[in-house]
Amino acid sequence: RLLRLSRFVDARQFRFLFILLLGASEAVKVVFCFMAVNALLILVTAVLATNLFPDWESFGTAARSMRTLFQLQTLEQWPDLYDDAYAAGYKHSFIFFCIYIFMMNAAMNGL
Repeated sequence: RLLRLSRFVDARQFRFLFILLLGASEAVKVVFCFMAVNALLILVTAVLATNLFPDWESFGTAARSMRTLFQLQTLEQWPDLYDDAYAAGYKHSFIFFCIYIFMMNAAMNGL
């Protein structure tokens, strides 16, 4: 019975759906590559930041550094982070924050 119904359906109607699924699968591959590059850049910078700010609570470990750097990358309350760093005695942190925000946004826009 299903074969009888299939003669009413034209295979050309599903070509658009097939092309759409191919495009979606390629988009998923690109998103995962983007996430991998982003995670690698954050990891490398987290190791650097952990060494630059060893006594500061937000950068005490690599995991905390990664969380804080992701927060900086998304510009979520980064002035509060700077105020905390300045209060902790890291007056040069503004330079690090500005360079990091600029470089990560430039890198992510390039991808």
